[in-house]
Amino acid sequence: ALGGNGIALPGDFELDLWDELGLYVKKSGIGTPVISVENYFDNPVGVSFNLTALKYVDLYISNASGVDYIYFKVKYNTSQLQAAGLSESDLRMEWWNGSSWIPCTAFGINATGNYVWVNITKTSTPSLSDLTGTVFGLGGSPPQSQGGTTATLLLPSYKTTELEVSFSVSGGVLTVQVNASALNGEALDGRASLWIWKELRRGIYGFTLVQTVETVNGTVTMSYQVLGGTGAFLVSFKPDNHEYAPTFYMGGRPIWFTQI
Repeated sequence: ALGGNGIALPGDFELDLWDELGLYVKKSGIGTPVISVENYFDNPVGVSFNLTALKYVDLYISNASGVDYIYFKVKYNTSQLQAAGLSESDLRMEWWNGSSWIPCTAFGINATGNYVWVNITKTSTPSLSDLTGTVFGLGGSPPQSQGGTTATLLLPSYKTTELEVSFSVSGGVLTVQVNASALNGEALDGRASLWIWKELRRGIYGFTLVQTVETVNGTVTMSYQVLGGTGAFLVSFKPDNHEYAPTFYMGGRPIWFTQI
């Protein structure tokens, strides 16, 4: 691995290794943590990445106290992107939570500058408290339909929660139903959210939160007007009965849908 580090000063602080490593970190807040970044030559966690990988990097802060946010930029190689059969809009950033790869929520793409960015706060995924030597994977997968206008997917369980997500696309409207239950089959109430992958502004892509709804008896239906016939979405779920539980994401990766 190749990397670098610095001791942050109070206020805005930049660790700029853009020319050397294609990595850049900006810290905001009065905190003064040690900040380290690394580029890996291969997957360092030993568990297959969800996407066609382009790059693995590491971001570490020694203490999140007094840190308002971390803005992290990662450069990608356009020739490598093309060789993998990907376009900028296919790119995703995921992080390793110790057991699985999870999508970054505050993520975007700057196609003009050939980089992706992640904004990390106390409430984002990952959060500031997760940056204890956090491996990120940058990659992508070309759009793939789930095989029709309707599909049902059962998420892997996490401690006490299972999510079943059904969706359909009809008349330009994406309809998503979420059923949350405990492992014993009892309905589990909480807050379900629908995130849509879209162009935020010219050349800048990311997931946007479009709806958050409380489940009733563990079930909720959400809908969104789709622009065009193909896209991607994420579902997240925060259970009410676990104050410090993580948010559960749809299979750890986006779901592509196609209007047929």
